[in-house]
Amino acid sequence: MTVNELRNFGVEVDDAAQQRLQAYINALLDENSRLNLTAIRSPHAAWVLHVCDSLAGISRVRERNAGSLIDVGTGGGAPGIPIACVLTSWRVTLVDGTSKKIAACRRIADVCGLPTVATIAGRAEELAHARELRERFDVAVARAIGPLSSVLEFLAGFVAVGGECWAFKTPASANLERAAVAPLLGPLGLREAGSIEYDLGELGGKRCVMLYRKVANCAAGYPRRGGTAGGTVARPRFAAKKRRDGRSDVG
Repeated sequence: MTVNELRNFGVEVDDAAQQRLQAYINALLDENSRLNLTAIRSPHAAWVLHVCDSLAGISRVRERNAGSLIDVGTGGGAPGIPIACVLTSWRVTLVDGTSKKIAACRRIADVCGLPTVATIAGRAEELAHARELRERFDVAVARAIGPLSSVLEFLAGFVAVGGECWAFKTPASANLERAAVAPLLGPLGLREAGSIEYDLGELGGKRCVMLYRKVANCAAGYPRRGGTAGGTVARPRFAAKKRRDGRSDVG
C-alpha cells in the first residue's frame, strides 16, 4: 500500500515509515505461515486491518517528541509495531500471554529495524503490579482482547497519571459497553475522554478508539489477580530472560 493509499484511510506517514510498515506486513505474513498470529492472509487486508486500524489513534500523540506505549494482548504485534514504525522515538512494549507469539513479535520488530520495541510474555493482571511496569507508560492500548471492563482493568495499572488508555472497538460495542464500565472508572483512576471514529471500508467497516484519561492512581488491588479481572480467564505466567544483545525481554 502506498503513502497515498494510506492517506485515503486517514493515515499520514512518510516514505521511511511506509517502508517499515511494508516490512511489518511481510514479516507478519511470513511468521503467520508457521504460527497462527492472524486469520488474515491477504497483504492488502493486512494493510487495512492491521496497519490502518492500528494507526487510528496516533493523532493524539504524534506531535510529542518521545513517549512510552504498552500494547496489551498484542497477538501479531498490532497495534504496537505499526505505531512504532511511525513513532520511532517512542518506546513501545508488547505484551501477550503466549510466549510463541511474543517470540514472533520480537523477530518481526527486529526485521523492521525497531530497537525501541521491547517484548514481554505474561499475564497482564500480574505484570501491571510489577514495580518496573506499574503506572510507567504514557499510553496503554488493547485491540480485540475482550470486553471493555476487562480491557480497562488490564490497561489502567500500566498508565501513569496524565496518560491515556485506548480501547479499540466497533461503535456498536462501544455504545453497549460504555455504561457498564462506569462503576470501574473510579477505582481505576480513569475518566472518559471521548473517542476517535473511523471507517475501514468494506474490509473493516466502522471502528472507534475509546479514550480514557488517567486522572488518579489506580487502586492497589487493580487489576485483580487470578483471572478475575472483568471475569476473564487467567493466562500463562512469565519468566524473565536475558537477550544476547543485552536488552531485557520477558518470555
